[in-house]
Amino acid sequence: METIKLNEWENAIIEGLKQKKPYHIILQNINLSEYTIGIKRNIFPQEAILKTYIISKIRKINFSKTIKEINSNNEILEALGYTKDIKDEWIKPTANTLRHYKKKYEYNVEIRKLIELFKKLTITTNDKTSRTAKEKEIIKTAKEILIEYIKDTRHHNHKHSLKSILEIITEVSMKIGFVNETTIHYKKYNPELETPTARETLYFMKIIFKDKDIVRMFNKVFKQNFEYLKRHYKQLRRTYTIAFDCHDIAYFGKRTTYAVGCENKNGTNKAIRYMAVTLVENPKLILGILPVTSLDEMDNVFDNLLLHVESFVRIDKILCDRAFSNSKIIKILRKRRKIYIMPIARNNKIIEFMRKAEGSKSRIFKDYLHGSEKTNLVIVEDEEGKKVVFSTNWDINENITQYLFKYYSRRWNIENTFRSLVHDFRIKTTSTNYQIRLFDFLYSSLLYNLWIIVNTILSKKLGKTLNKSLITAKTFIKLLIDIKIKKEKNGD
Repeated sequence: METIKLNEWENAIIEGLKQKKPYHIILQNINLSEYTIGIKRNIFPQEAILKTYIISKIRKINFSKTIKEINSNNEILEALGYTKDIKDEWIKPTANTLRHYKKKYEYNVEIRKLIELFKKLTITTNDKTSRTAKEKEIIKTAKEILIEYIKDTRHHNHKHSLKSILEIITEVSMKIGFVNETTIHYKKYNPELETPTARETLYFMKIIFKDKDIVRMFNKVFKQNFEYLKRHYKQLRRTYTIAFDCHDIAYFGKRTTYAVGCENKNGTNKAIRYMAVTLVENPKLILGILPVTSLDEMDNVFDNLLLHVESFVRIDKILCDRAFSNSKIIKILRKRRKIYIMPIARNNKIIEFMRKAEGSKSRIFKDYLHGSEKTNLVIVEDEEGKKVVFSTNWDINENITQYLFKYYSRRWNIENTFRSLVHDFRIKTTSTNYQIRLFDFLYSSLLYNLWIIVNTILSKKLGKTLNKSLITAKTFIKLLIDIKIKKEKNGD
């Protein structure tokens, strides 16, 4: 098939698809008579049979269904080029007619090129338009969820609506910038809107809640995120593997009880620390977050966060990093009857057990005394041949302990979660006010969850697996800001 002719047809096909014309109307304007030369003629026009075959292949439906649809509509018969008999009645094809010519068509290189061109252009026009509409519909729902879940505790005479302030904060998240510069930019490009200033936005973040209230509210929102997705995404499992992790945000202010000590990084040895729990596999939702201050005991924070997740998630296994590997945490997990897997920090005692495991790829030492708690010590070799030591109460056979390493490696998904949160949703601030910093992190986490929800539901609507994001984080935030909704709290 000549390239020039393909290009001409491409323009005709694109124009037809944009105008949402049916295939038979688009094919009506394409001359295929030269591709029927040499095919023995019967009572049906060969070009009409060829166009019918092409429609069947493009739509991926069988010949019987194609013929049934065509024969039920005289307009389609006329557009494709079928003729009438002497009684002025349409001479209608049968499925056997298409089957008869199938071999003549399917091995014709030119005809196959035309079918592939149709399929390619259909995906990039009609399907893309349909997908964009679905994206906007789902993101509109996400925005309604956002306005619904964030409670406005300000006095009734406040100047700006909750929606307008959240849009500014969301815009800050999209630019991964600061509130001050974003409010100036937003006002410049939206002069018709009465937008809140940087001072008003920061004041909202500062006074809207006490720190305990805001954490309680956002954890309730994370629970509602999970329950919403469970209602609308039936493929979710009954039990879930979850992962605990601590995430540090560098802090450059004066020493305070809200900041904890950490390794010297980027010129500071202080950080605001958050303990988070997430689903390990798709959809990788954040289920809960609690701040960890210098006055808090890690085991108490862990216990409260686990209690929160247990209230709405049926837990299969718990994966923790080595920061949680202590007897107090293990005691909590034993009392709650949870299966756990966590790497254990090396000390002289652990090194001694590693020497005993030399010469074998895996080894289990049962009833190892970790502080005051008994646990199983599992030593396995990773892919590079290095020994890794795990603490677990999972009753696993020594022959398949290599599986334990592969199973635990899924916990690294939580690292990707917070990497995405920091790079795609983080709200920058130089404020040393703990309230503002806490709101920033929790709100960024909520935006991340809504992004996961939108991608999950969209994948279901488009019939695709959730292996990668269908909407990027930046596109999601942009659409979240652009899409207008009528629903607002307090009648604003």
